[in-house]
Amino acid sequence: MSTLWTSEVLTDIALRISTDGAIRFWDEDEQGNPQELSNANIIRYLNDFLPAVGIYNLPEEGIKGIPELAMVFVFENRVEKINPRQFESLVRKVLDEAGYAKVNQLMHFKKSKFYGKDVLLSVQRIEGRTLLRDNNSSSFGFFLNGYVEIASDKVTEIMSYSSLPGNSYVWNDLISHRKYLTPALEIRSGDRHFRDFVANLSRDAEGALSDQAFERLQIVIGYLCHRFHQESQRKCVVLMDRLEDDNHIGKSNGGTGKSLLIRCLSEVLNVISLNGKAFKRSTEDRFALAGVTEAHELVNFDDASERFSFESIFPHITGDFYVRRMRENPIAIPGDRAPKIVITTNHPMEGSDISHRRRQILVEVSSFYRQLLESEGKTPADVHGGMELCGSEWSEHDWNEFYQFIFECIQIYLKKGLPKHNEQSETYKRVQLIRRCGSAEMLDALVEILEQVSASGEEWFSEQFYAVTRSSVPQCSQTDATLLGLLKDVAEENGYLFNPHKNGLIDKQRLSGERWNRWVALGLDQSTKKSGGSYQKDDRVTVFRISKDGGAVEKNALELLMEQS
Repeated sequence: MSTLWTSEVLTDIALRISTDGAIRFWDEDEQGNPQELSNANIIRYLNDFLPAVGIYNLPEEGIKGIPELAMVFVFENRVEKINPRQFESLVRKVLDEAGYAKVNQLMHFKKSKFYGKDVLLSVQRIEGRTLLRDNNSSSFGFFLNGYVEIASDKVTEIMSYSSLPGNSYVWNDLISHRKYLTPALEIRSGDRHFRDFVANLSRDAEGALSDQAFERLQIVIGYLCHRFHQESQRKCVVLMDRLEDDNHIGKSNGGTGKSLLIRCLSEVLNVISLNGKAFKRSTEDRFALAGVTEAHELVNFDDASERFSFESIFPHITGDFYVRRMRENPIAIPGDRAPKIVITTNHPMEGSDISHRRRQILVEVSSFYRQLLESEGKTPADVHGGMELCGSEWSEHDWNEFYQFIFECIQIYLKKGLPKHNEQSETYKRVQLIRRCGSAEMLDALVEILEQVSASGEEWFSEQFYAVTRSSVPQCSQTDATLLGLLKDVAEENGYLFNPHKNGLIDKQRLSGERWNRWVALGLDQSTKKSGGSYQKDDRVTVFRISKDGGAVEKNALELLMEQS
């Protein structure tokens, strides 16, 4: 990002100063020499000269809603924050450029009157101006030669910043240092480097392009590039390597293009990348987010480890974005202006309950580029014209293709919104369940029990389940309550219904009639109650049924009730 006050801009301002006497705050004698500066000159300096140069104070909402002033330089509706040193440097350069170096000399001897703290606070404020922001139905792209508006059904041609709507302004650090040229011709298929790159990230396990995965990734890119928060759709995007089998659990492969994708998005977003490996529950640094400012639009936790503390960023995903800095009071970026969050990782994220899932949008990335590197030694640059994606060798044509694809992604997101459900591959689901169960052996034992109980349509005793599980998995160390909870989790993930006749709740029945006979036949009459002593006839015990549709369970439960009545 280049500074707003370029040599061309300074020349333009200097020309206005030299040709418009009303702007000049100093007095001159008959020979044109500037006179000593008085308090009246200082007032004209504040009221006339600084606004003509484009220097103002901009009221901003600070911490806890308390207004703060930020000194800014404004040119053609573009705004850039400046500090006191830059303020002085800008004034001096403009005066020198306009040919008034002697005025600078006079000001030097009254420096505090023109550049001191009291003066900074007395600079005129910008009133009635609003920052041009993305909204619910549109987004804006800012370029060196103007801006475009992206809506779900159109992308405008490039427009001048002087034509910004509604007396609004744009932060200069959001403006690309490149130009956008409205395409005169349709981009050839062979030149669609970025589109092809995203398509390769969306290939399935057999290497074929998955249209569903491609659209999902487009929607996620559009979501990240849309600088607006819908309160109900605030999510953290998780870009993860697609696992081909559960043998990759705990292994760090990478090389799939996830980080490269985020680096490309930094061409249209203000991105801050943080070390995802360092963000762990046990060693979490309270100041890990210290570098995040309100200017950032995307926080990238790059290459997160298996131990990434996802729960620690819950509040940042759905609430205000709190930032702690060493020896400073914490600051809160309001939720509607908070940066979005993306995590790149080679591992499934810890946690799969509703609190985790409702805050995540998972995108599994193809291993296309990693396999290509391993088999042929080729990098993404080799695949895409021998040039680094979004690199210095790209032509204007390549950049236009990139921008057009980003606009297309935003349009698709504006039309469809984020996916309602997290689509996960079967391998990903299995890996998550293995983590929760503690081993693949335990997961397989639970799945086998679910299949058996469902197929038979019969009622099982919980004690029967515990005995069978521990027999199948001798190293089992989980408590009875944990095992039953795991069975419910595995049932839900695999499409089974646990006690559907009880809406998933525990079912307690008396050991009477046929049920007592089954209990004895299974040898459970020798088992011990948690309260001590053995089970007796007519004691109440926990039972469950499993079904794929629930119908057979309800029928059998009714039959049992009739038998016992």
